Amino acid sequence: IVTSSATYLAASVTKTDAAEWTDLDGLVATLNVTAQPATIFVAASASFDRTNAGWNNHRLAIDVDGTPIAVNSHETASDEGIVYWHPIAVVGALRVTSTGNKVVKIKCATWGATDIRHRSMTCFWVGTP
Repeated sequence: IVTSSATYLAASVTKTDAAEWTDLDGLVATLNVTAQPATIFVAASASFDRTNAGWNNHRLAIDVDGTPIAVNSHETASDEGIVYWHPIAVVGALRVTSTGNKVVKIKCATWGATDIRHRSMTCFWVGTP
């Protein structure tokens, strides 16, 4: 059994000094897991650009029902001074032993004002009836 969801959003969203984890706009899906045990697989990516002065610290994470399952980040030790888009990708999997709806979210955290574009997420689950 496999069910899936896929999303791609090219438009830019802006996060302002969001050093704490926050949902990344448009990257949320609900998977209805109908067999167990099952494994949920998730892949996501986005491009980040800090728009004000300061060094870059961009993080991307996968969250399933409030459980973080994977994180990736990009950091620079200096202010790059011009527009540089930093693509970040993250991939993870989670074994689940219960059926029902599982909410998959992509979260981000940034330092300073940051534009985020080319957001994508693909998720699916595989289990045995």
